[in-house]
Amino acid sequence: LIVHVSPFPMILVDRHRVVIAASATSGFLRGRSVVDQTPDDERPHLIAFCEALDDGGFWDLATQSVPGKLDYACERGIETAGAVVVPVVVNGDTYALVQKQPL
Repeated sequence: LIVHVSPFPMILVDRHRVVIAASATSGFLRGRSVVDQTPDDERPHLIAFCEALDDGGFWDLATQSVPGKLDYACERGIETAGAVVVPVVVNGDTYALVQKQPL
């Protein structure tokens, strides 16, 4: 999948840190690890943030679904330096929608 129109670079990542979809301007390739595609100088910050998501229960959002509602959620956002991360639940799986902010 490619997001053809996006004012900011965006990626959709699964709990294993694999890029599921990416805007053309993101510079990331689908099907590859986001960690492996991150520049060396930014990688320690990315890994620390990924660990914070793990520790905070970000990926368990799917187990918190309420019966009778659509299996989709994006009401919580976690702002980071240079990015906004929103959980998106599709068919019981949680993904991270990451939008890079302009500097």
